Amino acid sequence: MRYSNLNFSWCTDIDDKGLTNLSKSLLKIPVLESLALDFSGDEKISYIGIHEISKNFKKMAELKAITLHFYEISKISDKALKCLAQSLEGLTTLERLDLQVEYENVGNFTNIGLDHILEILKKLSGLKELILNFQGCSQITDIGFNKIRESLNSLPNLEVLDLDFTRCSQKTGPELGNMEEEITKEFVSLKDVNIKLSKCGNFGEPELFITSWILNRATHLQKFHLDYQKCGWMTDSGLQSLGQSFKKLTCLQTIKLDFSECRNRVRDEGLQSIGENIQDLISLQDISLNFTHCHNITSVGFNHITGSLKKLIGLKRLVLVFAACNLITDEGLENLRENTKMLTSLTSFSLNLNSCYKISDLGLENIGKCLKELYSLESIDLNCRQ
Repeated sequence: MRYSNLNFSWCTDIDDKGLTNLSKSLLKIPVLESLALDFSGDEKISYIGIHEISKNFKKMAELKAITLHFYEISKISDKALKCLAQSLEGLTTLERLDLQVEYENVGNFTNIGLDHILEILKKLSGLKELILNFQGCSQITDIGFNKIRESLNSLPNLEVLDLDFTRCSQKTGPELGNMEEEITKEFVSLKDVNIKLSKCGNFGEPELFITSWILNRATHLQKFHLDYQKCGWMTDSGLQSLGQSFKKLTCLQTIKLDFSECRNRVRDEGLQSIGENIQDLISLQDISLNFTHCHNITSVGFNHITGSLKKLIGLKRLVLVFAACNLITDEGLENLRENTKMLTSLTSFSLNLNSCYKISDLGLENIGKCLKELYSLESIDLNCRQ
């Protein structure tokens, strides 16, 4: 057997003894390359059970992929992550690690537990795919997240990076120093980056700088998704840093940015940096930008974005969401037709200007002129309700 996918989610009678027996059984499998275990909602499991199930990982010499999901398990905490980290040491064949410890309310994990995982990553240089989901672990702070870059330096073969720290909202650390002075390596293999920091009300600019730090070294990146909604602690310099990091991503095909409900923190200057630095990325095929309820964006900022589209003739899908950006007027839509008429490959276009109450019939007329030029469109989604 090369693959074992065992889902015990919401099996509420499973306890530590059961995991001990399961661990012994797994050792009897002669060749195990991939192991997936889901214990979501199993309230009788403690760190003892986690220790029992994980202690034999290092004896599975052929193991290439590990998936561990723990959702809403109240009895496990940092000690369990320490056990997991110790069990991963020496797994030189490991190529994929998917660790998810998600909570709806307040999780038990802190920076200490996260640090155990990040430290062991430094010894797993063969990893090609890394997924870390600590959604709802609100005791994890910006200090914990900011240490991620130290571990990434030790993963030269990484191809996929997926980080989810949604609702990890505590801010306790000082401002970051100059990360450019650190000894770093290029992430030449990294193709796909997905970072979710939504609803982290106290996260902000330092986390954007770390995201930029990753992008600046991932020169062969093809897909990038950043979810930053409802993260209020940032300024234009954070967005400008992010925008500047796009310039070298000449292989980028997909970019998705969500800054919805960042309220007054996103302004035209930030959008200018994004627009200026994606305009020459001719490999782009899919752009999705969401700035809902970013109240300081004006027609100038909207034009910075649409003006960047002129050269992106390979674009197939475009999503622009500026709902409730009340400073966008008819003037912002005057150049929409001119900025998009060269998008001859565009098959899907979505434009959301819901509750932009300064847009009148004249603005809608400009949208109509734009659509007439886009002959290849197969799907149109317009929302301009007042």
